Amino acid sequence: MIPKSPFILTVFYLALLIMVPAPAYAVEINDTGAKALKTMLSSHMDNYKKSMQASGGDVTLDGDITIEQGDGYYAATLPATTYQTVTGNNVKIGLIAINAIPTDNPNNWKFSMAFPTPILINNKNDGIIQRIDIGDQNMGGIWSANLESFSTINAQYNNVKLTNIEDNSLFSIAKISINSDLKENNKNLWSGPTNITLSNLSVGTANKPQEITIEEIKTIANIDGYKPGQETSDTLPNNNFKGDLTKHIFNRFQSLGNISTQFNIKNITINNAEKNKTPKAIDLIQFSYKSTMINENNVNQDINFGYNGLTFNNQTADTAIIPDNFQTTLSLKNFPLLAVINFAEEAIGGGKDSSEKQVAATKAMKFLPQKLKEAGTILHLKNTHLGNAAYNVSMNGNLKADPASTIGGIGELNIETRGLDTLIESLKNTKNGNSLATQLTLFRIVSEQQNDKNSARIELNETGNVTINGKDMSALLGLGGGSQ
Repeated sequence: MIPKSPFILTVFYLALLIMVPAPAYAVEINDTGAKALKTMLSSHMDNYKKSMQASGGDVTLDGDITIEQGDGYYAATLPATTYQTVTGNNVKIGLIAINAIPTDNPNNWKFSMAFPTPILINNKNDGIIQRIDIGDQNMGGIWSANLESFSTINAQYNNVKLTNIEDNSLFSIAKISINSDLKENNKNLWSGPTNITLSNLSVGTANKPQEITIEEIKTIANIDGYKPGQETSDTLPNNNFKGDLTKHIFNRFQSLGNISTQFNIKNITINNAEKNKTPKAIDLIQFSYKSTMINENNVNQDINFGYNGLTFNNQTADTAIIPDNFQTTLSLKNFPLLAVINFAEEAIGGGKDSSEKQVAATKAMKFLPQKLKEAGTILHLKNTHLGNAAYNVSMNGNLKADPASTIGGIGELNIETRGLDTLIESLKNTKNGNSLATQLTLFRIVSEQQNDKNSARIELNETGNVTINGKDMSALLGLGGGSQ
C-alpha cells in the first residue's frame, strides 16, 4: 500500500513512478499492448490528480503520454509533472521515463525504477527551499491496474540526503529498504504486509552533520481487506452535509479494511551537552495501531505507545522526576463508528445559525451515550506503567458508556505505586512540582499502603460519585457527587 501524504511521502511515491530500463525477455510487444499501457497510465494519473486535489494538493501535467515499443518492453514518457503539496510548495519532476514489461496477467506489469537526482522542492514563489540527493538505488515491483499501485515492491535506496537550503540543515539516511507483497482475493479485496526500514539516520548541519543520530526507524504494516478506489470516488463537501460528510468519512475508513501498523525508533542519540535538560539518548520508542471492523457499523481500535532508556546529559532536580520508561495501551472495543460520525455530522451541520447548531449538538450528545451502551462500547487502559530507578507507577482500568449515569459513563481505575514518598520529595525540589506533590500526598493518604507500595481502586458510579478503595471521595475531589 502506497502511503499518501504531503511532501516527503509524496516524494517517495514519485520513486515508484520513475523508471529505468528493465531486463528484456521474450514477450509480445505490439500496438495493442502500447495502447493498453497508455490507457492504464492515463487513468492512474487522472485518479491520482483527483486524490491530491481532494486532500488539498494538486498535480500539473504539461504534455501527453508517449509510448514506444522496445525489445521486450515498452518505453513510456509521462508529461512534465509538478506536484503541489497542501502547503503550496511544489516538487517539479519534469519528464518521467517508464519501461514496462507485460505479464501473463493483463492487469499486472513488471517495473524497475529509480529516482531522478537531485530532486528540488520549491516554495510558492518557485524559490528552491529543499534538495534531495540519492546515491545508489535499486527498485523493482509489480504494478497492478486493479490496485492502482504496486502490489509487490522490493526497493533499496542508499545515501539519501535532504538539505534545507534556508538554514543549511541536513537530514541523512544511509539506507532505505521497502518491501511489500499484497494479494487480491476473489472479492477484489487486498491483503498483505508492507515493511519500510530506514537505517543509520542523522540530523544536523553541513558543519555538524550528526547532532542527532538514529540507528533505525522501522514501520511494519499489514492490511486485510483493503478496497481500492474509494479514496478518489468522492470529495469532502464544502458546506452541504445532509449525509455527505458521513458517507465521505465512513467510506474512506471502511475501504481500508482491517489494518495494523507498528512503528519503532531505535537508539536515538542527541550529541548536545550545552543544555542541562537536553535528553542525551533514548533506547527505543514504540507506537502501534490496530483497527478491526467487527461488523458493517462497529470497529475495535487499539493504540500502544511507549519508550525506554531515556537519559539526560546532566541530572537535575527537574530531570530526576522524568520517567526513563513509559508504556500504555488504549483499547476501544465495539465502537459504533457509523453512529458517531452521524452524530458529529448532525452537530456540525444541524442548523443554519449558531443557536440551531447548538441545539443540534446538544441533541446529538444526549443520545450518544445510549448508542455507545447499545453497542457495548468499552475503553480499556491496559499495561500502563512509567517510572525510573526511584519510583514506578502502574495503572489499568476501563470506562463504559451508560446513559443512566449523571455524566454519561461508569468506570474504574486501578493504580499501584512504588517509591511514592521519593517522588513526592523530588517534586517539592522542582520549580513547578508543588501542586502535583500535593495531589500525590492526598493519594498516599487515601491509598492502601504496604511497605513501599501504595495501591488504590478508583470507581465512578452511575450517580457520578467517585470512591477510592470503597470510600466516597466526591466532595473531597470537588466533583459534587452525592453520598452513597
